[in-house]
Amino acid sequence: MSKHPLQVRARRAGIWPCLRCVAVLIGALLAGCGGGGGDEQKADYDPPRIVWARFEPSSLGDIGGTARIIALVTDDSGVAWVRATLTRPDGSRAVHDMTWNQAGYYEVSIQAPANLSSIDQHYYASVNAADTKGIASQAVSIGPLTVRTDSAPPPPPKL
Repeated sequence: MSKHPLQVRARRAGIWPCLRCVAVLIGALLAGCGGGGGDEQKADYDPPRIVWARFEPSSLGDIGGTARIIALVTDDSGVAWVRATLTRPDGSRAVHDMTWNQAGYYEVSIQAPANLSSIDQHYYASVNAADTKGIASQAVSIGPLTVRTDSAPPPPPKL
């Protein structure tokens, strides 16, 4: 078995063991090392991801009713909380903690009162979340939830 010319030169120069170490090191780096027990977890420095959020339904009749704010939120280290900030037609706000449901997303129910005005009433919301490491997401805006006005004209007066 003949030796490679580079191997012969390296032995003559007295650097053969060093070249072998370099080759092993390069091979290990290219292979990704692969060592360890396999149970290490990737460090999570990212906030939760709000995949989608919306009102359901997005429209109610003039008598108002119940609507839900629902959101799909994920995070590698786990979601600690999800909150919705509801902005009512008059500009007032309310913060609601959302709960995880069996369908795999977060939700909260809200009550919209009857619309007694002559124009549609619009509700907006923003959803934000934090993971178990305390890293919070940016708020995601959703809406509107529309409570329609009574479009039927009033009955004629009785004489």
